[in-house]
Amino acid sequence: MKVRQSLIACGMVIVACLLINLLLDSRTSGQQAATPPAAAGRYQIVVKANGNNSVVFVFDPVTADCWYGETIHSAKEWTHMGSPVVKARP
Repeated sequence: MKVRQSLIACGMVIVACLLINLLLDSRTSGQQAATPPAAAGRYQIVVKANGNNSVVFVFDPVTADCWYGETIHSAKEWTHMGSPVVKARP
């Protein structure tokens, strides 16, 4: 009889723990739902660091254009590299 009572007591403790977990884990009405992640941007960026100078490459997959710019102070403009897709065509 003692084994049966122990099993019933253990089962009740497990059920109580599960119920408490369900009550405490649920979102309250004051909490906002999680926002979905932002969509991927249009441009792809690659940074190549070399000592004090870094070169930033920007690629636009829609138009297939490439630009690069250096982070040194004397280079203030972006250099347009054109489209590798257009250059590859005969």
